[in-house]
Amino acid sequence: MLLFLDGMAHYDTARLAAKYSTADTTYCTYAITAEGRTGNCVKRTSTSNQGQCGYLAVAPLMTRLGVWSPTKSGVCGFAVKIDDLNKVNATPSGPAGDRGFFVVMEGAGAHLSVALNPDGTFTLWRTNFGYSLCAQSTEGLQSAAWAYVEFKWRIDDTTGSFEIRVGGTTVLTYSGKTTTNLTNLGVWNAVRLLGQVSTPAAPMLTLRMCDLYLADLATAAAADVSDFLGDGTINCIVPNNVGSTTGWSPSGGANWQMVDDRPSPDDDGTYNAASFLNTKDTYAYEDIPPAATVKGVQVCILARKETEGTAAVAPIVHQGSTDYVGPTQGVATLAYDRYLTQPYDLNPATTAKFTAGEINAGEFGVVKVS
Repeated sequence: MLLFLDGMAHYDTARLAAKYSTADTTYCTYAITAEGRTGNCVKRTSTSNQGQCGYLAVAPLMTRLGVWSPTKSGVCGFAVKIDDLNKVNATPSGPAGDRGFFVVMEGAGAHLSVALNPDGTFTLWRTNFGYSLCAQSTEGLQSAAWAYVEFKWRIDDTTGSFEIRVGGTTVLTYSGKTTTNLTNLGVWNAVRLLGQVSTPAAPMLTLRMCDLYLADLATAAAADVSDFLGDGTINCIVPNNVGSTTGWSPSGGANWQMVDDRPSPDDDGTYNAASFLNTKDTYAYEDIPPAATVKGVQVCILARKETEGTAAVAPIVHQGSTDYVGPTQGVATLAYDRYLTQPYDLNPATTAKFTAGEINAGEFGVVKVS
């Protein structure tokens, strides 16, 4: 079941903290730049070789079924580029192992931490009031070259497992205990990315990341994500025409023109507003290539309250003549401080994977719930 997607094309550096659960800038800086494989990416540059370095965290909230219930198994993939692997310091950092190239978390405790090594290989550690070495790869990344890296895990005291693939090829496997002694539920509820320690010499470690997906593997339907998705790009499409319903009030111009911001939103420069419950707005969107294989869709909503009090919205997937309303999400503050993201493994109209034709003929939008 898809939990999160990011192609980095619809926001700028200042909005990074609105997209990720945590964007920790300790001993590092982030920038959204046009240096990705096909467009934008997150560029992370170390500013120190201190162990407690910054990271990005994804703690998923919503699925098409509502609030996500953490489970034992998950999978994550993203494209990555390391300018110079000689700048990598492979020593795991932090008393709980909560920093690393890729970390599987439960609350404040880290079950597993993947360290990137200066030769491009990976080392898998389990946190155990210290560190327990689990596995070491013999292959991995190369300097100054993009690669698609994927991680799949199962958290369990006896039947745990972990696998890393690079470009679709398995480079590390492990079977055994994957739980930390620092937490008790034996599930995962977040991942941390890019918290890799740099060597001290300038220029320090620079990493780039794009085309990120995260999924839970406790499948609710046969067509859900249930394994590695493989290399792929995440394309950002924006409204380009009027939809079937235009209930929200535009600040000026047509409704769809108020929400077609790319590469970055303009806050109250252009917006749609709604005062009454059950008010809907849907929009036609740019087309994707007709031959594209669609592995998932995510609707992103950037909203704020106009006054204090309860406010909530829900995404709409419009197919044919029907609006399929997704789970309700609260709008927390008077500021545009958090993207509300709603991933879809399946088309709610068909309960199968979206086709390119269904996306191109469909609409997406929002409804005011409270």
